[in-house]
Amino acid sequence: MSFTYRIDATRHTVFLRYTDVVDGAEHTRGVDAVLADPAWTLGFDWLIDMQSIPALILAREDLDAMRAHRRALHAASSASRTALVMRPQDKGIAVLYATLVKRDLPPGVERDVQVFLVFGDALAWLDLDSAPAMG
Repeated sequence: MSFTYRIDATRHTVFLRYTDVVDGAEHTRGVDAVLADPAWTLGFDWLIDMQSIPALILAREDLDAMRAHRRALHAASSASRTALVMRPQDKGIAVLYATLVKRDLPPGVERDVQVFLVFGDALAWLDLDSAPAMG
């Protein structure tokens, strides 16, 4: 498993960190692990940290599968924000993903997805002063 996560119910935020190569299937496993956790609730913000990964490998099919997965989640979700913290070389694909996610939102669902290169900037955008320790 190349990810760890913490759910902070007090701050209504999920912290998901990947530490190894990430492809579409691995990203989906990370999100599914959070969704299966009883501490997770609709409407939580997400901070997804991919700064420490050695590689992000996404084919067009991976993006399509990830978008379908997110559409299913959005159909049941209330407004929330997602901050993606990326390595500089992965920012382009993350911006494309964020744009497609926003375009795919069903009517009446609000979600803001932003891409960051600096972890502290993502925290500030989510109105957080710190992140929990992640093993």
